[in-house]
Amino acid sequence: MSNATELLRRTLEIWEKSTSFVTDWAKLHKEIRAFLDAEPEAEPVAWIIETELQDGSYTRWVCEDRKRHEEHHDSLSPIIPLYTRPEPARKPMTSNERLQGFIECRDNDDGAHLLSFLDGIRFAEKHHKIGDEE
Repeated sequence: MSNATELLRRTLEIWEKSTSFVTDWAKLHKEIRAFLDAEPEAEPVAWIIETELQDGSYTRWVCEDRKRHEEHHDSLSPIIPLYTRPEPARKPMTSNERLQGFIECRDNDDGAHLLSFLDGIRFAEKHHKIGDEE
């Protein structure tokens, strides 16, 4: 569960069940403030800029250059910032997925050995910071 989700869950619990309301809210307020202060503010990666053409119609274009965006920022047309979405957290493969991968690999290559195959998976997951750091 994410930190934000956990804070929301605890907020609801305090609202619904708290016996020492003021104390609990004060603690939660500190945690929320620390969470918000720790979150970096997202920066746009590009902007959609609407430009009026000579015939009076409008066109939209995507600008990835911050300097060029700032040059058009004074225009009356709306500028829409675009942000990236964080990648979902990667999870290690399950035992069944590893075994299925080995079976598929073994069917294509008679030289595959289970322990070497599993060591390769663990190496790749560790390299990509997926799962437990062993």
